[in-house]
Amino acid sequence: MKKKSLIITIILSIVALFVASPLFVKQTFWKNWQMDRAYVDVIAQGHNSIEAINMSKGLSVEYLSQSNNQSVMRIKVKTGISNRKNTVAFKILKAGRVVFDFYPQHTELTRDESIKNGQLIFKNIMLSEKSLTTDYSQEITAHSDEIMTLSFQVKEHFDVVGLLKGYVDWYIFIITFSLVFFSIYKIVRYLAGFKLQSGFSRIDIVFVSFFAILLLLPILRISQDDVSDQENRTLARIPHIYNETGLNLNYGKEFEKWFNDHFFGRESLILFNNYIHHHLSQRGNANILIGQDDWLYNADNNVIRMFQNIDLFSEAELEEIGHRLQNFVQEAKAKGVQQVYFYLANDKESLYPEFYPSYITKLNSISRLEQMISYIHKNYPEIKIFNFKDSLEKVKQTGEVLYCKTGSHMNNMGSYYEYKFLMQEIQKDYPNLSIVGLNDLNIKEEYACDVDFYNMLNDPTYSRENLKNKALQIKSPKASEIVNRLRFDKRLGSVSAYVNPKVDNHLSVLLVSDSFGWIWRQYVAENFAAVFD
Repeated sequence: MKKKSLIITIILSIVALFVASPLFVKQTFWKNWQMDRAYVDVIAQGHNSIEAINMSKGLSVEYLSQSNNQSVMRIKVKTGISNRKNTVAFKILKAGRVVFDFYPQHTELTRDESIKNGQLIFKNIMLSEKSLTTDYSQEITAHSDEIMTLSFQVKEHFDVVGLLKGYVDWYIFIITFSLVFFSIYKIVRYLAGFKLQSGFSRIDIVFVSFFAILLLLPILRISQDDVSDQENRTLARIPHIYNETGLNLNYGKEFEKWFNDHFFGRESLILFNNYIHHHLSQRGNANILIGQDDWLYNADNNVIRMFQNIDLFSEAELEEIGHRLQNFVQEAKAKGVQQVYFYLANDKESLYPEFYPSYITKLNSISRLEQMISYIHKNYPEIKIFNFKDSLEKVKQTGEVLYCKTGSHMNNMGSYYEYKFLMQEIQKDYPNLSIVGLNDLNIKEEYACDVDFYNMLNDPTYSRENLKNKALQIKSPKASEIVNRLRFDKRLGSVSAYVNPKVDNHLSVLLVSDSFGWIWRQYVAENFAAVFD
């Protein structure tokens, strides 16, 4: 019986080690193995400057980038179509430099020819993991509207000896093997004992077997990511028992930290945990959350995920946003607009997180808004884009309340400071403009706040005192509002404008905004000859 148990243990151990291989096979191997066997990146100068027009069956094309500086087209080879010639024809739409980057990974990539206007460029070059320490690159100069054909052959290649020598962490393997082997042997012997003891139910055997399998689930698919896109942070790296200083005495803690960042199903468990907390602990109703000090927040799941900073922008999405903003500015200036300013308002959750329900926690310190503004400032410094969160935080520290407890919008005072900080930026380009000061306003406390969340809550026990805020009114307004006509879509209301004949400039403003700009547009009108909404 022991011999039979040993054989079963060995078989199950082999299966378990295969499942647990991400623990002891280095992440570099899995990254390469999970990617396509081979692909070629074709990089051309300029936006939309390259187009695939024909290709062999089994190839696919993915456009990775379409920036002003370059366009990148990736020709991907599907697994299992080795040992045949593949061709792809593409058209160069703009003259300039074209770079071919070849990535063989676990393949041999044989390029026999690339034809440019009938001339042979490449011939009989074989690339493989054995022969390359870096990926191969080739650069040529192409003409506008030129048709190119690239031919290559892919051969499956896998070096078992190279895997065992270069990718396996044998210290981790020995530890994993020991734990797996003796654990499985113990379970097998335990189950064999159940069979001999008729007093035990077979359901117990099923339960123990299921529990043992359940313990293996977290290692079924260890994440190989270095960075979490969802949390936008660097994940822990797998530690080594020995490092440059000798025995790693912190190996246990480092391994636990690495495993907690990479085990299978981690992100789903985080979302499920937040969902349970939200539905078991929430105050309010299905639409509204009641936070600390009776602050009301939107209970929509997308808004909650936004607060937790879960759904961050990808690099491609940020690049697309940058292109759209840049194109907007260029088109506006082409129509005679002198300057374009983008102001991104802060939502209630980001400006007043201290009152948010405590059972809902952030998973990342950076928000989509901060991520986008940082990207634009770095890559498009000519675009004038603002958020003013830091400045508004300083105003908060003085004890001034800037948001309505009972609604989704800023109160009068918060809107005024939005206007003030924006005008300070505009003054840098137009120094003769004035700014409406608090001394120019009548300020008194009254029931004057946004009530959309209050109405959605529909709770008669909620105190109306929470509706009180400072109401602001211009003492001697110079601008007057006129309504011209209905918009092309009647649901959008009328086209309105403020005219101000009392200012000594001839500057007009086109304000493209949502409801967050409704209050402070009246202040803007005090500084310009006309404001169109």
